[in-house]
Amino acid sequence: MKLLLLSKFGIKNPKATSENCIILGNGPSLKTSFEDNFEFFKKHPLFCVNHFAQSKEYDELKPQNYVFLDPNFFSEYGMKRDPNVSGTIKKLSTETNWDMNLYIPFISRKSKIIRQILKQNPRIKLIYYNYTIVKGFKSVIFYLFKSNLGMPLCQNVLGACIFLSLNAGYKKVYLFGAEHSWIQNLRVSDDNHLYMNHVHFYSNETKPMVTKIYRSQESEEKMPISEYFYACFKTFNVYYILEAYSKKIGAKVFNCTKDSYIDAFEKKTFDKNFNA
Repeated sequence: MKLLLLSKFGIKNPKATSENCIILGNGPSLKTSFEDNFEFFKKHPLFCVNHFAQSKEYDELKPQNYVFLDPNFFSEYGMKRDPNVSGTIKKLSTETNWDMNLYIPFISRKSKIIRQILKQNPRIKLIYYNYTIVKGFKSVIFYLFKSNLGMPLCQNVLGACIFLSLNAGYKKVYLFGAEHSWIQNLRVSDDNHLYMNHVHFYSNETKPMVTKIYRSQESEEKMPISEYFYACFKTFNVYYILEAYSKKIGAKVFNCTKDSYIDAFEKKTFDKNFNA
């Protein structure tokens, strides 16, 4: 019933253009990876996420694929609440002068913001994916994954990005900038409010941005730390599902992020001599 109500049947991903692809998370280690071997990133198709468009490397690398999952990117509320969202939307709308696939959930297809991007920039091609969460026996959910009808729960956009790259047909997927080490940046104030220091590779700030953690985007109700760690569980759990799925379809995901907390994928050390 969920699939019938929420999913669009017949969705097909753009096909892989090579055997390998690279996924760029926005963790601080990505800056070091670029410094170590920038030429490597020019050799393979790229998937990027969230606010990567605000980096100087965006214009240099010209990624072929951009993935959104966060509802902030599809709402006026998100545009007003977070200046980074409006900056990213502007970059895609008016400053992206190459052909690029923009992946968004099918349920967000009516977003006026996305329609405005397409209106302003004909070089961006909109690609839908069904963010319809399915659970159950692996034999069943893997069939639904492969059919693009359902997905695992993705607390973080990186999970959706890995899923989309696998379904595109890439056989080797390399992750960079995926530390997921938020626990190091948490603190609880004297009034028991949870705070997070946000650190991204593209930030020019001398100090990390500090924000309060709320239960939802529209609410100002504080999030208990127990709920935050449950959200972390969901974030990391999807990678085990995707690792099993990649094996089922004959693909491989490599984590090339230094000091990454993600332990589901095989880790590879990245340096100037790295080859895929």
